[in-house]
Amino acid sequence: MIDLSKEELAKLAKISGLHVSAQEAESLRNDLQTFLTYSQQIIDVEITKELEASKNVNVFRDDKVYQQHDVDVENVFAHHHDAYLVVPKILD
Repeated sequence: MIDLSKEELAKLAKISGLHVSAQEAESLRNDLQTFLTYSQQIIDVEITKELEASKNVNVFRDDKVYQQHDVDVENVFAHHHDAYLVVPKILD
């Protein structure tokens, strides 16, 4: 555990423009020590393996352009489930 003295805490409070009572100082000191200890543990973690970058793959099908007269509107609206239109599946 990192040891933070009362003098160091008083100096930090003064620099920060905080007015800390004696009761608050002890609680704040404990909290800061816990935070600094946790931060040091994160810094000390050794990373031994780097992960490969993921490859982006386009999963969409090619667009098809239809002329307005090529689309059978009655057929398009005939395939529905409740209030939703049923369209061809594009993702696995």
